[in-house]
This record gives sequence, structure tokens and C-alpha cells, in this order.
Amino acid sequence: MFLVDTGHGKLELSVFEDGVPPVFRIHAPKGQTLPDPASVTVETLRAGGAVTIFLFTQKNGFLESTTDIPEPHEFDAFLKLNHGGHDPRVCTFTGRMNVVALCYGVRIFVVT
Repeated sequence: MFLVDTGHGKLELSVFEDGVPPVFRIHAPKGQTLPDPASVTVETLRAGGAVTIFLFTQKNGFLESTTDIPEPHEFDAFLKLNHGGHDPRVCTFTGRMNVVALCYGVRIFVVT
């Protein structure tokens, strides 16, 4: 799980695959609010340049990507949040274990 400060609050972004094909999930920590699913995308960039864009849908208390994440789970990802006509907020992290994430130039150390 990656805890991301979006500049408008915090979100938890994870790859969920417990008994189902892997998908992205976004949870809001206690006291935070989930964004509208239509305002969220995750774009993955793999070695070799392949890009995949993931859209989200509302589930019971979280957002979930509408398509599965293909293996392997080694990619750079960009969490994009559109806020009422403003430029999208972009948070970047790497989908590898024990890495440093980057969000608005702030280092986020991820412990997995």
C-alpha cells in the first residue's frame, strides 16, 4: 500500500489481488474523503514504454480500477486527480518493493 498526500488530502493506493485478478484500489484514511471516481486515473509506464490507463469505479467504501493489472507488477505509475477544472494533480510512485515514491517533489518512503 502507498500512502499518498495529494495536496487535497491523503489516499491509500494499493494493488489488491486476494482471490481475484489484481486491480488498483484507493481507500481514504480515517478523516479523509474519497475523490469522485470520474476524477481519478492511474497510468502505468513499463520498461519498453508500454502505457496503460486505469479508470475507477465506486465500490463499498473504496474505489477500484475497472480493469485488471497485467503481470508483472513492475512499473512506474502516475495517480492523476482532476479537481474542478484545475490542472490534474499528479502523484508518482514505483510499483516495486521497498522503493522511494515521489509526489510533488516530496519523497515518500514506502515500507512493504
